[in-house]
Amino acid sequence: MSPGTPPRGGATPDGTAPGGAVRRQEQEQEADGRSATVQRDGGAVGGDAGREEGDGLWEVAVDRERCIGSGICVGTAPGRFVLTGGRSGPVRAFVGPDGAVLDAAESCPMEAVTVRERGTGRLLAPEE
Repeated sequence: MSPGTPPRGGATPDGTAPGGAVRRQEQEQEADGRSATVQRDGGAVGGDAGREEGDGLWEVAVDRERCIGSGICVGTAPGRFVLTGGRSGPVRAFVGPDGAVLDAAESCPMEAVTVRERGTGRLLAPEE
């Protein structure tokens, strides 16, 4: 690895993600009052970042009270979920359409993973 090259898949020593985005963990308040820690790439260019509501993004959430930490979602949709403290959480709260994310929600043994349309809130997975 040459100087200034970020380690594979991680942040550089100064806390930035590849492309200069700041990688940070944030505590989020769920609608039902529970909180979850999620990893964020702030200021990222391209990908899912910078889109506005109603733009086809999906909201990915994990109910950390229901999650048993099986890791099925992490294995089904690598890069979309992370295990922290024995529980899963989304790497990003909003993602572009991704079949692997739907598969992860459908595969969760506790139905702790939900995927909704951003803006409308329509449940995409798991199917009811």
